Amino acid sequence: MSEEQPKFIGSYRIESKLGQGGMGAVYRAAHETLDRPAAIKILPPDMASPEYVSRFLREARTVATLNHPHIVQVYDAGSFEGKYFIAMELIEGQSLQDYCEEQERLDEQEALRLLHQAALGLSVAHAKGLVHRDIKPENLLLDKERNLHIVDFGLVRETASQTQLTVTGVCLGTPMYMSPEQADGERSDARSDIYSLGVTFYRAVAGQPPFFSPTVMSLLFKHKFDAPDDPRKHGAKLSEKVVQLLFTMMAKSPKDRPQNGQALVDLVEKLMRGESIPAAPAFKKALPDTGMRAVEDHEDVHAGGIVLTGRRPLIMAGVAALLVLVVASVALFALIAGRKPDTGNGTGSAKGGAAGTTKTGRGSEAERQELTAGARKFEASGELELALAMYQRALARGGTDPELEAKVEKLKGKLDEYGMYVRDGEKAFALGEYTAARANFSRALRLRPRSEEALSKLKAVNGQLALHAAEKARAAGNTTLAKQEYRKALTYCPELEQEIQRQLAALERPAISSSEVMATVNRLVREGKDAEAHARLNDALRMNPTDAMLVDTKSSLDVFLSYNSLHDALRPILLKGRDAAQNARSIGDDDDGAAKDLRRSLESMLQQCDTRKAEARTQFLARYRPRLNQILAEGKGAASGAGRAFQSAADRYMRKATEVGKERTYGVGPFKVRKKGDSVKAQKYRDASQTFDSLARQAEALGR
Repeated sequence: MSEEQPKFIGSYRIESKLGQGGMGAVYRAAHETLDRPAAIKILPPDMASPEYVSRFLREARTVATLNHPHIVQVYDAGSFEGKYFIAMELIEGQSLQDYCEEQERLDEQEALRLLHQAALGLSVAHAKGLVHRDIKPENLLLDKERNLHIVDFGLVRETASQTQLTVTGVCLGTPMYMSPEQADGERSDARSDIYSLGVTFYRAVAGQPPFFSPTVMSLLFKHKFDAPDDPRKHGAKLSEKVVQLLFTMMAKSPKDRPQNGQALVDLVEKLMRGESIPAAPAFKKALPDTGMRAVEDHEDVHAGGIVLTGRRPLIMAGVAALLVLVVASVALFALIAGRKPDTGNGTGSAKGGAAGTTKTGRGSEAERQELTAGARKFEASGELELALAMYQRALARGGTDPELEAKVEKLKGKLDEYGMYVRDGEKAFALGEYTAARANFSRALRLRPRSEEALSKLKAVNGQLALHAAEKARAAGNTTLAKQEYRKALTYCPELEQEIQRQLAALERPAISSSEVMATVNRLVREGKDAEAHARLNDALRMNPTDAMLVDTKSSLDVFLSYNSLHDALRPILLKGRDAAQNARSIGDDDDGAAKDLRRSLESMLQQCDTRKAEARTQFLARYRPRLNQILAEGKGAASGAGRAFQSAADRYMRKATEVGKERTYGVGPFKVRKKGDSVKAQKYRDASQTFDSLARQAEALGR
């Protein structure tokens, strides 16, 4: 059943639905006061558990600290009428996934440009100790200028944090682009993002991902153990250096990959300058051929009569470890009783998570007592599922035992009661009724004292209660109490450390006026520190989002930075076009002077491009936005003009290739002489045509 589209969320007017993501629907919206366009992500009510809400809001807090042109900016986050939302920068364009489907595959130059931008964005996140963990084409957005923006930090984790919303052994991410260590459920770091980015751009240049499989388990197995094909086998026209870069990014061992986003930026920039980079590490099969296979999604793992079912991506090593643990548990009770363990020569199925191997002929009172004793120990420690499984196994040994049957029913009742308290707590949490949520999670924890689920939910609730108390104290002017409550919240929710420390720092420093912010921004722009100026202005806007002077300056700065991005993307294209024109001229006689004229025209465009960049900086400092908008429009016009010139050159050299490659017949008196075409020169002209055609598409994309 689809969720009804809201009309308003906080201060934002909802206009239309843009799509549905893994953690909620995304809407186009506009701020009522500022009339600023935004994208609003709303968490659906059925996902509003403490873990999901914590992860959802953590995304907002995390991205709000990342100010970079290639990361989608967050404006606001919170709850409104029971709905949790994030308001973020609206990117008018399409995802890299959609763009790749339209283009089939990207050429080397465009792929390197976009890879460079993605690496720049990740370098900022990695420098702050943050890992995205779900890099894929759908999470890389392209604006109308074909600049890339990283979005959806819903699975992000701080590398320094010891607390995660997921436990070790559970993998988060998208299997098609998941790193080997994520497939294992191991701790991921910046190198996991590098692997996923490598898979993403392999798909972009090859037209297909490196690995396919009909099942998730087999796909994860391939990520861990199989070598990817050379993308050139799938039609990618890549240099050997770029292929080596992709293979380095997709190395099976994290230590063989670029260690973070900045290391990847350095490698990409070397390639863009035409320099060499180290060769990719040789592929080593991570596991010898043992005859074992990965467990598929639909299979159950049987051990000692207990059936373990699940869809969690455990590959061979995890399955083997799980089997050993289960069999060892059964063996332990057998050894305590001084007899050989029953390793389950037969298998049985379980209803509702319990199971038993029925061996009526071999059943005995001693076995039943042994299993019952083990079940009581599990029950006393709060391991209710294991206790239930052991009691049911004891019953399966044959005969009837009213006392055991009563125990089974009692445990089922406890588990049902535990589930009820957890569900009620989650509902209360989603509605912001934190006191009621705490009461329910506390009752659930009393039933199962060792439940990590109940404990993590209770900590999340206590953290929210402390945050609310801190905000209340802050609003009342009681900074001492506010600090105490913020620190209390930090003990419950260590993953909120960055946000809480920011709030504590804000309590210590005096308010900064808009004029002081403007002076700082102007100084940074004059010094060429544009990204730093952008970050400082965004910080000020988060503290005072309705300040007209700051809002107007942000609009001017956005136009200025848009032109800078356009300039930085267009200039290398013009340089390559100028060099290509010179190379084409050297192929043969430039009879019509077209190559010479093109080279001169491109040199003029380069000069104008640099002049506009300098003027854009001056006009921003003067706050003359009409001229800034005009400069941006002129830049796009120059890109379109360059695209037309490149396309004209591509057509011309293709005609020349046809002409010089054609066989000709000459009449000499009564004789006819045939002269073969120059196939070598024809190929050179075709190569030149392809180069100009590629440059034309890149330039035209910037001009849109």
